[in-house]
Amino acid sequence: MADSLTLRLSKHEAHTQISFLMRFRDQDELSLHCEADRQILYDLCGLVQNEIGPELTSARWSELLAEAQAAVVAGEEEPASPAGEFA
Repeated sequence: MADSLTLRLSKHEAHTQISFLMRFRDQDELSLHCEADRQILYDLCGLVQNEIGPELTSARWSELLAEAQAAVVAGEEEPASPAGEFA
């Protein structure tokens, strides 16, 4: 997998997503205030799923997720992986 992903959002999707994220940042609480919040999360899930699909079905998924979560908390970037490692 590449070290980064690029996800494309329309301007409307970006406005909806940033509003949701800023509410979380400001209130430290996740809540859906409207149907658009729910839809943008479904859409974002689909976009990311399309990018990392093979890893989701990997026998190593739990290990990959734990490593990724630890790296995110530590502020680390993902090292490059050899092709086929997640198959």
